[in-house]
Parts: sequence; structure tokens; C-alpha cells
Amino acid sequence: MKVRSSMTAPGQERFEPFPLTEIQYAYWVGRGPNFVLGNVAPHAYFELEGRRLDPDVLSRAWRRLVERHDMLRAVVGPDGRQQVLQNVPRFEVRCTDVRSASAKDRERALLDTREEMSHRVYSAADWPLFDLRLTRLPDHDRLHVSVDLLMVDLASLTLLFSEWSALCQDPGLELPPVDVTFRDYALELQRGSGAPRYQKALAYWTSRAAALAPPPELPLAKSPVSVHRPRFTHREFHLPKDKWRILQGRCEERGLTPTAVLAALFSEVLAVWGGSRRFTLNLTLFNRLPLLLADAGDGRRTVHPHLRRMVGDFTSICLLETDASTGRTLAERVEATQAQLQHDLRYRQVSALEALRERRRLGLQSGFETMPVVFTSGLGTAADVSGPLSYFGDITYRVSQTPQVWLDHQVVDLTGSLDLTWDCVEELFPEGLLDDMFAAYTSLVARLADDDSMWAEEIIVELPGHQLAGRDRANDTSGERPSGLLHEPFLAQAARHPERPAVLSGSGALTYGELAAQARTVAAEVAALGTAGLRDRLVGIGLHKGADQIAAAYGVLLAGGAYLPVSPALPERRRAGLLGDGRALAVLTDAATDGLGWPASLPAPVSTGRVPGRRNPRATRAPAPPPRTPRRRPSGADPGDLAYVLYTSGSTGTPKGVMIEHHAALNTVADINERFGVGPEDRVFGLADLGFDLSVYDTFGALGAGAALVLPDPELRSEPAHWSKLMSEHGVTVWNSVPAQMQMLVEHLEVGGELPDRLRLILLSGDWIPVDLPGRIHGLWPEAEIVSLGGATEASIWSIHHVVDEVEPGAKTIPYGVPLRNQSFHVLDARMDPCPVWTPGELYIGGVGLARGYWADEERTAASFVTHPVPANGCTALVTSAATAPTARSSSWAAGTAR
Repeated sequence: MKVRSSMTAPGQERFEPFPLTEIQYAYWVGRGPNFVLGNVAPHAYFELEGRRLDPDVLSRAWRRLVERHDMLRAVVGPDGRQQVLQNVPRFEVRCTDVRSASAKDRERALLDTREEMSHRVYSAADWPLFDLRLTRLPDHDRLHVSVDLLMVDLASLTLLFSEWSALCQDPGLELPPVDVTFRDYALELQRGSGAPRYQKALAYWTSRAAALAPPPELPLAKSPVSVHRPRFTHREFHLPKDKWRILQGRCEERGLTPTAVLAALFSEVLAVWGGSRRFTLNLTLFNRLPLLLADAGDGRRTVHPHLRRMVGDFTSICLLETDASTGRTLAERVEATQAQLQHDLRYRQVSALEALRERRRLGLQSGFETMPVVFTSGLGTAADVSGPLSYFGDITYRVSQTPQVWLDHQVVDLTGSLDLTWDCVEELFPEGLLDDMFAAYTSLVARLADDDSMWAEEIIVELPGHQLAGRDRANDTSGERPSGLLHEPFLAQAARHPERPAVLSGSGALTYGELAAQARTVAAEVAALGTAGLRDRLVGIGLHKGADQIAAAYGVLLAGGAYLPVSPALPERRRAGLLGDGRALAVLTDAATDGLGWPASLPAPVSTGRVPGRRNPRATRAPAPPPRTPRRRPSGADPGDLAYVLYTSGSTGTPKGVMIEHHAALNTVADINERFGVGPEDRVFGLADLGFDLSVYDTFGALGAGAALVLPDPELRSEPAHWSKLMSEHGVTVWNSVPAQMQMLVEHLEVGGELPDRLRLILLSGDWIPVDLPGRIHGLWPEAEIVSLGGATEASIWSIHHVVDEVEPGAKTIPYGVPLRNQSFHVLDARMDPCPVWTPGELYIGGVGLARGYWADEERTAASFVTHPVPANGCTALVTSAATAPTARSSSWAAGTAR
């Protein structure tokens, strides 16, 4: 068939200005400083070597291409319109001969050239927008190629290389004509904006704007706003030709395109590291639309045959929304990806940039303004360049850049093998993250080429071994588990040293012997209430903070029961609800709290303690829980029995009674005492209310170690001036509180308050620690050891710790730390697989500190206390809050909450 062009051959109008395409305009403004991750041009840089080349031959051949292809002579004026120059200066390939230089000088010359050319930002108004250089080495030459992608796309580059090598090898070669221009194409594209097909595509993309999924939420080391001159780094992987042919065949058997397969695998890696399974990828399309037509005879028209010979930037973008939800096989995931992509490509007449513009018009840009993770597939688009490379040499180095992009994944098979490359703004990401992601991705691709069974399975990303090994080391916390009951270390201290002070306060001192005697008195009175035994029975403590409250807690445990804090400060209805829900056997009150109003069903009281004339606790009988039959101890309890129940609202607002057994809490307090050397010489300041689990350490950890517990006056317990006075008076050495209370003390002392000078150990937990607080503390107590502690009430006070030496400059948080003895931490995703380093997930706490569950609430117990598969045999774990997996450097977790 003879094809006659319906267009006239290019004339003088080809040199008239014409508009930039959508993507060209984005590239043009993106090279300026007014956009996030601007100050960078769309640019490609290559180094080819292994051959001996003639710079004069290279220059003559390239000049013929400049004359042949208009867009190699194009520039952009200040009005944002592009123009092809009719005449340009003679271009020469510059040659630098370093054959006689020393090896060190040669290497320096090569690096200098790479530094100058690889990230070049050309002025779009000045010709040329490319540079070619040759470095002559002793055994071969290195060809350096720098091209601004404002005027040419990947398909055009491969065309240029093919024609360049052909002209170098045959200077007399006559290339087939190109009788259409990119100016023709751009103007036709603009004229088509009123066509029904264009309007339908525009409506499609604008309708997607409001519900468009965000980009992948990859972990970042810094804000993109802070990166003023992005530098891209390059990673590449090559799947050999034979493996690539096998993979292509398997795709074809299933009716799937390799592009869709690779996009699905790439998406899974992004989902695993980003923590979100619904996001949008920015797909680069080499969108050479059939806009230029020729007369095919008989009144028919066809795509102009010269269109495919034309050089220009035909790039457009498609926003591919990805659903990487679990529960589907690889084949099903790829089918869904391919179906979505094919649907989107029906509307490729309009760039998906319109969806982002519509978001801005709707005022939705606060969520995200760009799609900075790019997937660029040249499969089936870019020509094979094996022939040209056999002339110019092998590509030994390459890197590309794009404005407003974090990560650009490029897929090509230009030489018969599958080449996967990532060009990334390295400084945006935590150290090692991109290496681990790329290794995981390429491992998936290589496995798929070898293992046909993967199609019928879910995509499973294998985390790098060094990450899992680091967590195994952090979770290797096995140690001696203390035997006995939570209150027994105190009794042993009282038996050995009854004369030592146990509780110190503004109202006086109580020795270990006196406190033990008072506790036994309470125990006898409480035990008399439980004719069927007190095992796992709750006894409320309705006393204000003070020595009597401490004695009451010990007394309940001595009687074989478990204590239930019921703060007198709570509303009467809430107190009644706690006692009723806990089926409390009794509530211990005194003269100060007895008249506050307690459930009327409580019977006549019994005597409570050391102050004559005090009223008795009220008690009510309640059905006993089902019996358990382990070996009994003289006190009437066993390590597996309940020690206390603390009601915490958690994140739901509905109170939950956390059931903690003796052995669980004892493991924590014994570990803290041994780890930080708490002993008889210490004075521990106790601020926590009995209903807050920090009080468990004050009550049983401090006194179990033989230390003295210093308590503030109840009416002054929120006054830092009172704290500092009491701390100085009694020589407090250990502080245990939430960060806010320590901050109050620091602020008081910084303006001239009395400085307690014996403080050596500061335990902070229960909330975020402000990053400036450790430095301020060390300004007052330079030698003090600051410890960040965390965990959950459901895991016996604390499960994790981090000794805060110095806070790294720019740190946003204090690391959560590493697990305490006999405890473990895992950050898992929705499938309960380990999250990669830096990636958010759900925090699971395991080990001997776990609670038995929630009092009388099997449903919430089953929801929060689960069996997870990380250990080989599985174990019970508590799912708590959002957290970030440990860092590669420290194996420390960073939690969404500090508790």
C-alpha cells in the first residue's frame, strides 16, 4: 500500500513558537526553586565504555542528528513556549586524553566529569540541552552522555542511539525521512482538547480526584521541604536473558503483561515498607498518540508512518491506584492491577495531572500534592539497543533525575535482559532503607522466574536477614525468673531489718517492722471475710495515698486476695461500678473516706489498722470465681494467682480490669531493681496513684529492695516546690513518674527552686518524653541516669527500656528501647508478619509479664491477647498501639505511644 501524507512537508512554520505539552510544562517549572524537590531537571546521564571511539566521527554523526531532529535544536522561551532554532552552533564532542596521567589523576578526572554532568540542570532557554564527552583511557574510551529529558523521552533516546551508531559506522548512510515535526504533534494535541474523547477522559480523571488514594507512605528521614537540591542515587538489577524469557512465557500463559506483574510486585514491597495497602503510583507513559495522519488512499486515513521516527517528549502520566490488600494470590493481584491499568489507559488522551489539579481546586492539597513514587515501564516501547551498545560500549554507570520525585523505578529490556533500576533522592530516606527495599523487590522477581508455584500463593516479602537477626538479639531476654509472690521480698526485708525506714512522709516515718505488722493486721481482718478462701478474689482499697494505703495493699496480698484500687477521688457512681464489676469482697476505708458513699450492700465493717478509733472496712459477699488447683503457699496464694486488678479505660473509654498475677509483676520489679541497682541505700519518690501501675513499682519494687518510699503530702502532691523540699529532706535518689511531672520539677528548679542533690536514677514512662527534657535534667543532675520505660498496664508496669544518654540532634522522639528480662516486643503488620525497619505496625508485647486478661471480659481478652507466629511455636502476645519497627542502628523500637 502506498501512503501519501495528508500534511505538507515541514516549512518555515516549524521554527515558530508552540506550547509545551502538559508534562513538558511540569518539567519546565519543576527545575525552578518554587516547588518541593525542585531545583532539578528531568535528566539522564550515561557512561559507556569498552571501545575505542573517534571523537570526530562521533561529532559528525551527532551533528547530522541535530539537523535531522528538530527537538535537538529546541529551547524554551521566558513565556513558557518552546521553539526550534533554525541554526545552531557547530557541536563538537569534547575529548579529554588521560592516558598518560597517573591512576589517581585519571580517577579524579573521571569523577570530576561525572560530578559535572550527572546532575546537570540546563537552562531551558539556552542551546544545547545535551552534552557529549569522551575520556580517552589507556585501554579504551569512556563516552559520557548527558541529556535533558524536557525535549526527548526514553523511546526517543533509544531511537537516537540507534541512528547515531548507524551514522558513525556508515557516514554515507541516508536515513529515512521525517516529514512531520513535534510542533505538528503538540499543536494537534492542543486542538484535540475540544473533542468528545478528550472531554470524556478529562471527566474521568477529574472525577477520580476526591477519592484518590495517597502516594505510598514510605518512612522518611527528613521532610522533602528541607531538600533544596535533590541528588539522586542509582540501583540496578539484571535478570539474565534466559530467566527473562521464562518469566515472559509464564506471563503470556496467564494472559498477563510483564508490566502488570512487576507493578504488583513493586506495590507489595511499597506496602510492606509503607505500612499502607492502598496507595497510588505515578506511571510514566510514553504516550505517542496517533494524532498525525496520512492519506492511505480510497478516502482512508492512517497513522503517519513518520510519527515513530520522530524525536520528542511524548511522556504522559497515569495514576494507578493500587489495592495491595492481603488474602489474594499473586495471579489475582496481577489480574486486578492489569484490569485497573487497562481501564485507566482508555483515558490516556488526558494526563492524570488533571486529577491532581482538581484536588487543588477542591482544596484537598493538604493531604498530598504530588505522586512522588514513579513506575516507568519501557517494555514494548523502547527499542532494543544491543546493536548500538556493541559500537559505543557497555553502560557502566547511569542515573536519572525528575523534579518532585522521591523514587523512580524504571523497567526496560533494551539488551535482551530485564533491567530494573531505582533512581532515588537518597537523603530523604533512613540509611539502609532503600537498599533493603530494593533487595527484597529484586529477590521477588528472581524467585518468580525460578518458582512457578508463586502464582498460586500470596506475595510474601522476605525481610533482610540482618533485620530479623537484630530483633532476635533484642528479644533474647531469657533470664532467671524470680520465684515467690509479689509481696514476699518486702516481708524478707522486714524480717532482716525491721528497724529500717519503709515509708517517709510529711506526717512521719514508718519502719519495715511497723509496716509489716500493720499489713498483717489488715490481712487477718480481710481473711476473715473469705470463708471459702480469697484466691483470685478482689478487695477494694478506698484510701487516700499514704502509709495506710501501702499497708492495705500488702495486707490484701498477705490474706491471699488481690487488691483493686478504688480512688476516693472518683465519683460515687464510678466507685460503685468498679466494685460491682470486680465483684469485690470488701472495700477498705478509713475515717477520711468512709463517709464518701459506698455501695449500701456492704455489711458492717471490721477494724482496719494502726490508728485507734478508725472505722472498719465495709464488705460484701460475692460469688467466688471458678477454683484453680495449683500448689498452695503458706500465705494462701501461688505465683499464678492474681495480685491486683487495675481498671484502665484504654483507647475505648470503657473501663477494663487488667488482671495481673504475682509472678508477672514480680518479674518486672525484680528486673528493674537488679538492672539499676536499687537497694537499701535508696530513697524512692512515689507520686503515682495506686490506680496507676507505676505505683506497683513504688509499692513492691522499692520496698522489696529494702529502699525507703518517700510520699508527698496528699494535699500538696501536685506542687513541685513541695516535692523538691521533701526530696532534699529525705535524700531521694530514685524518681519514678510520668514525663510531665519531671518537667514540672525541672521548670521549678530552673528558676531557682531548692535542688535535691542526691538524685541518681530517673524513671520516666506513661507518655512521650519531650526530646529536650533529658538535656535539661542533665543540666541539673549531670550524673543522673535517665531511663525511658514503656509497655502497657496489661504487661506488668513496663516491658521495654532505653537508657537516655544523649539525644541525637534533630531527633523527634526518644527511642522506645529494647525489651526487659523475660519479655519480648514485635512490630507486626496486618498479617502478623514482622514489619521492616522504620515501618509502622501494631506493637505486640510478649513474655511472662502479660496479664491473664481483662476481668470478666472474655471478648476483649480474646481480641487483645492473641497467639502470634513469630516464635517457632507461637506464644500469647498483647496487641497494644501503633509503633515503628526497630532501627537498624540501635534495634530500638519507636512507639506511637510511650505506654
